[in-house]
Amino acid sequence: VLYYNYPFREFKYTTSAYMASDYQSEKLYGSFTADHASFSMMDLPLASDDTIMYSGLTLYHNHFLFEYTSYFKPVTTGLYSFTLVNVDDAVTVFLGNGAFNCCASSVRGNIPEGADSASILYAGYISSNTPASGKSGYVFLQQELYFPLRIIFVNYASVTQFKFDIIDPSGATLDDLSVYMVVPDSFANCGATTVTQTTAFTITSGTGNTPYTSTKLITQGNGVVYTE
Repeated sequence: VLYYNYPFREFKYTTSAYMASDYQSEKLYGSFTADHASFSMMDLPLASDDTIMYSGLTLYHNHFLFEYTSYFKPVTTGLYSFTLVNVDDAVTVFLGNGAFNCCASSVRGNIPEGADSASILYAGYISSNTPASGKSGYVFLQQELYFPLRIIFVNYASVTQFKFDIIDPSGATLDDLSVYMVVPDSFANCGATTVTQTTAFTITSGTGNTPYTSTKLITQGNGVVYTE
């Protein structure tokens, strides 16, 4: 995870180009390792220069941006649901197309052009005391491929939180994302491929036949395949 400055109480996060790549012009403070894609800091004072220690870094908790990057490796082929819950203030999710160029060992300098229109999911703070929640995007994925994943999380001011859920083709929520979000040991034999679903499918909640509320439906994505 890369930790960037974010301008205190500014609304840059409402611009897709900023959330896609322009945020990289902000000051980079450091990095840390995370084994999950969620965050919560509640009941904090509102002052732009307030700091706390987080994962060994001095964090300006009232205004920051986190860039989570990894590869998502599904164990089952099918349609996956990616859902954002309790987002305060904003999150954009990129998977495959738009995340970063396949086979790149570093994200910086490897975000493709047009990424601002390639996100699978966005959720932003709605109003006072109303975090955005229940936003979902869908991607058909092939098992055993590595799909580039990038999550941009912004805190505009004060308290902050978000939760990122992944639901597999059977309707089960993946509880331990560290099993599925991995980085290959080597990129020496890496090559890109495109996964495309051409068969019609029905999106259900996994508990009967209740449709999801979808913000965007994606039926293909770029995966990374490794040869032995």
